[in-house]
Amino acid sequence: MQTQIREYQERFATRIAPYDIPHESGNEDLARQDHRDWYWSLYDYDSYECPDCGRGLEDIQRFEVHHLDRDPLNGALWNLIGVCRRCHGWRHGDREDIGGLSVDEWKEAFVDPEFHPVY
Repeated sequence: MQTQIREYQERFATRIAPYDIPHESGNEDLARQDHRDWYWSLYDYDSYECPDCGRGLEDIQRFEVHHLDRDPLNGALWNLIGVCRRCHGWRHGDREDIGGLSVDEWKEAFVDPEFHPVY
């Protein structure tokens, strides 16, 4: 039993502990890159789907990692979520990035092929 606990601690300590504290550099750009690299080491980028709109990599240019509390130095796993670029803009209040539509209207646009908002 002790061996299993130790293996569990070793396995998850390296995946969780490094970013449970604010990024030591204090550099937001470096922290964002480290958090992005770490997040995508835990999730399969190629098969990932945006939790906001449901689109996969085949439908978008790239995924981005959003800090839920908007603190780029906070890389705790609970604070990070992968989203597509447009949904990331929406989370930051950038309605222009989704054609000025409400989120419901925007999601509906992906279902209706005749609907083409101007971006």
